[in-house]
Amino acid sequence: MPRLLRLEARYLVMRDRAYGDLLKARTERTVADLGRLDPLLASTAEMTSYREAVAALATYQELVHKERALLARVTRRGP
Repeated sequence: MPRLLRLEARYLVMRDRAYGDLLKARTERTVADLGRLDPLLASTAEMTSYREAVAALATYQELVHKERALLARVTRRGP
């Protein structure tokens, strides 16, 4: 998550689409990586941590989506 947050911050500050695209790709890869972990979990503690991580990532994705929508509205309005 810290790497995703750094990319997001760079995207927001610099408004560089390349950072936004990289953030999207890395988030999708993180979702896929978490999905591959699911069948490997053995203990209750692992499953609990996994569910918390999946929920946190989903919340993060939702917030980034809202953030981008707000940025798009501001950009359309102009300075």
